[in-house]
Amino acid sequence: GFTHSSKNEMNQRVAQTVIAAGARMTTPVKNHLLTRARKVALGSSGTGMSSIIGSSIDVQLHPLLGWGMAHSMSRFGKVFYIILGWVSVGLGVLGIIMPLLPSAPFLLVAVWAFSRSSPETARKLRAHPILGPPITDWETHGVIPLYAKIAAVLMMFGSGAYMVGWSGLPVWALALIGILYAGVAAFILSRPSRPAT
Repeated sequence: GFTHSSKNEMNQRVAQTVIAAGARMTTPVKNHLLTRARKVALGSSGTGMSSIIGSSIDVQLHPLLGWGMAHSMSRFGKVFYIILGWVSVGLGVLGIIMPLLPSAPFLLVAVWAFSRSSPETARKLRAHPILGPPITDWETHGVIPLYAKIAAVLMMFGSGAYMVGWSGLPVWALALIGILYAGVAAFILSRPSRPAT
């Protein structure tokens, strides 16, 4: 029969073979392969060989499984940023059409999201003849156009007035929101309205 040393050597070879094969496959196929390999190992009959092989696969393939999970999470994050980017672009376009809706903040959020999910889209957005200037003004000079400042402050004032009169929020929540709005307004108004000459 097998000695303990030969069993361990066989387990090492099995795990290394699965790793080598799995590394060349897509994530869904890879995860399926690893799951099946472990099930087959744990289903082996007879001696404690099944637990030995199962433990070997668990220990040696854990980094590969972890890579698959991290890859799936990174794909989810990429989809989230792409959706956020396009929603922000849509709101930015509405801001160009509607006088009281600022476009610059939404466009900045869009290029930030695309820079983490689709750098090529972010580059095209910066180069766009209509949507690009507010973005490059901010990134290059820290500029927020005057119309965007006015629209943002008016929207915060209107939102605050609505919450005070009709939202029914407790006083402490209204005070917290008021402090937040005041800080945001102070930051927006402190930015230059045009690039320094």
